[in-house]
Amino acid sequence: MSTKKRKERTDFELEKKLNAVYLGGRLASAGDKSSLILFPRGYSVAVASIDLRGKISIHDELIDPNGSDITTLAVSERGDRLAIGSNNGFVTTWIVPVDITSRSVSLRNLQDDDDDELDISVSKAEKSTSQNCAFATKFKAFPNSSVSCIAFDVSGGLVVVGSPDGNLRVFDAEAGHCTHSFTAGSAGGGSGILCVLFRESLEIFVGTEMGDIEKFDLVTRKSMTMKHHAKGVTSLALFNANRLLVSSGRDGILTVWRCQEGKVQKTIVTEEALEALAVCDNETKACTTGENGGIRFWDLQTSSELLRRKEYGNVSDLTLAGDVLVATKVEGDVLSLDPTDGRQISLTVGNLDEIYDAKVLGRHIATASNSNDVRILAPTDYDIWDHSASLSGHTNVVLAIDVGGEFIASSSKDKTARVWKFKEKESTSSLVCVAEGHTDAVGAIALAKKQKKQPSRDFFVTGAADKTVKLWSLGSNVSAAKKVSALWTVLAHEKDINCVEVSPDNKIIASGSQDRTVKLWRRTDSTLIATCKGHRRGVWSVCFSPVDVVVVSASADKTIKAWNSANGTCLRTIEGHGAAVLKVLFVSSGTQIASAGADGMVRIWNAREGTQSAEIDAHSDRVWSLSAISDGDRIVSGAANGTLRIWKDISERVHQEKLEESYQRTLKDQAVTDSIRNQDWSAAFRGAVELSQPRKVEHIVASILKSEGGLEALNQAIKELCTEDESVKKLLEFCRDWNAIGGSVSMVAVTHSILRVIFTSVRMDRLAEIFKASSDKAILDALVAHSRRHYERVKGMSSAVSFLDFTLHRMLSLGEVKDRARKQKQRSKAEAEEHRGNSAVSENQSSGVVQKRQFSALYEGMDELRREAKRQSRNRRRRPEGVVS
Repeated sequence: MSTKKRKERTDFELEKKLNAVYLGGRLASAGDKSSLILFPRGYSVAVASIDLRGKISIHDELIDPNGSDITTLAVSERGDRLAIGSNNGFVTTWIVPVDITSRSVSLRNLQDDDDDELDISVSKAEKSTSQNCAFATKFKAFPNSSVSCIAFDVSGGLVVVGSPDGNLRVFDAEAGHCTHSFTAGSAGGGSGILCVLFRESLEIFVGTEMGDIEKFDLVTRKSMTMKHHAKGVTSLALFNANRLLVSSGRDGILTVWRCQEGKVQKTIVTEEALEALAVCDNETKACTTGENGGIRFWDLQTSSELLRRKEYGNVSDLTLAGDVLVATKVEGDVLSLDPTDGRQISLTVGNLDEIYDAKVLGRHIATASNSNDVRILAPTDYDIWDHSASLSGHTNVVLAIDVGGEFIASSSKDKTARVWKFKEKESTSSLVCVAEGHTDAVGAIALAKKQKKQPSRDFFVTGAADKTVKLWSLGSNVSAAKKVSALWTVLAHEKDINCVEVSPDNKIIASGSQDRTVKLWRRTDSTLIATCKGHRRGVWSVCFSPVDVVVVSASADKTIKAWNSANGTCLRTIEGHGAAVLKVLFVSSGTQIASAGADGMVRIWNAREGTQSAEIDAHSDRVWSLSAISDGDRIVSGAANGTLRIWKDISERVHQEKLEESYQRTLKDQAVTDSIRNQDWSAAFRGAVELSQPRKVEHIVASILKSEGGLEALNQAIKELCTEDESVKKLLEFCRDWNAIGGSVSMVAVTHSILRVIFTSVRMDRLAEIFKASSDKAILDALVAHSRRHYERVKGMSSAVSFLDFTLHRMLSLGEVKDRARKQKQRSKAEAEEHRGNSAVSENQSSGVVQKRQFSALYEGMDELRREAKRQSRNRRRRPEGVVS
């Protein structure tokens, strides 16, 4: 029969997470009028409700607008308004949606089945819908002080605010303006206010640090001081139709007052400083908690103590929410109790603090989280997990745990290790053995692996800061708790031991230490098999391969090394983490390695090649814990910030989605090709843009421009795409790339034509919304840079062309002059040749002319002489005789 090859795990998604519900501070509720309850979370508030089974459902998270620490909370009697007081003196009010205030949230229980794996599948229909509270108003209550306490009146229209310096102010909850101002304390001295309470919108009771109770009348603005407590008054509560008031003080007494007269009716001595008070069970009982821990019930009629619940340990606060008494513990857990007898209904994980280790135990998760107890958690449908059980016994913080079958082993700073037997269905546990013998904190523990021939786990191994490794026997009788002694002890390392692990066949034990080495020991006689050297810093985790003779180690030098478990030779070094590698384990039947680092990352590696297969940005703090479910189908990670995450393998789904995407892409690509063939340019352009094919878009644009009316068709196609934000972004990306690579002048022109159409078709505010992400803004920055470069180039080309045009014109004018000179020269040459051809005739004609001219001159001279002679002859005849003589 052929076996199907397991595919590599390459993709994971967050399936479940554990959120911190409570991070310390005073709770707020509307008493028995509503199931609404507020949990402070430092800078934020969790708005939640609780049902009769004690299941908590978070509807909203409100964050202080100024980023200041939240100091106090309040809920109106109808549960429709919330008030938050901050360390900076501001108060913000919120309006609660009607569907939160009117219904009790029901949470689905985990199904009990026979499956040994963690069942965390939740249908979408079973998920609760998130409700959002609406912001109402914000005002500065005290300019130079914080807000110590706050309360609504019966109608929810007024809110009273107290400060540590004794100032008391009343504000309109809607408008946020101050209506009254008082000062608490004897003779106006100003005593710090610890608690406030409205009575029927007319009177305010104030508990002070001095032990006084101040009564203020809003109508007459008069006050009354009620003295009885010797120390600070921590809580106030009304009962008996608001005619009686009960107060708790740090002087160890409960006082019942008549509200009208301000007189003491009775006093109940508790003999412990009280910190919180709640009236419950039809206003017949008072529940208190104080410095001694636990919860105590008092009969308000007889002043007698009815019940004391010491098992709840260090309780920090309590309040009544609907029909459930809610108490918070110093460790961060939230208790849901029956208000009639204090019986625990449920226990919710409020805050795990720093998670050192976490292991999957069937449908539960066992955690070691900066506590003396091992906490057994049960994931629910929401981000709030049930606290199913606690394994108590250690006297110091639990550092490491291991699970195997129904056994849970733990090691602690108290220098001991313990093994429990845990029954999942009943959520009960019993101590099997206590291992004492180490002289320093025990930081590592590992149970024997289950064998087919020997199903019971008969030993476990520990490693400690005393540098020793010890092997312990569980024995065959595990019904009664017992102290066990080590079968053997070896001084294994030169520095603290951080981890130990047992091979799949139970024959080899591996230990890793701060001395930068991994050592392999024979389980039967503690003989050293090999020392694995190569890490440059301490080793935090080791794990054996389930199929090969290989052990891997994780180190603070940011590397993972694979060693031959037979001789200790280094087979491979895997690098990739950006910080110390804190945890490592094999998944996928030994073909892959999962690792967790101090950088908050979880990475999956190919075991043979050492290449990275997947990367999970799991946490924002160091990931100390990593555990696999179903060989890696799910991975559980725990971090130093108290967060737990469950990651689901979705590699097969992603693979199928990629195949489907590839198929759809092929169809679209074929449609684009058909559109080009049919010259349906608009469809082709749209399809190429959707497929992110810039080369094909370039080809289509060139084809459009060659067609008749191409520019108009291109503009129309671009305008049609501009209605889609994603298409606009892709077009601008194409333009950026075309601008960057340059290319033909025509393509650059087309690019800027496209940009012109986009910027004239899309409003600037819409473009700003499309490119609001910093990564998208880089596209516009690149477009600006490359467009400026092209502009400068075109500007230079324009100048060069103008100069060339001028030069050519001047050169053409010079050519015309030369042509005229050439033609004149040709004419002159022709005339000269004609003159030389007729030279003889010309000479004869010239000599005859000369002779004619000579004879003409002679004849003219002779004529002149004759005319002169005639003139003289006439003159002699006219002269008188006397003159002549």
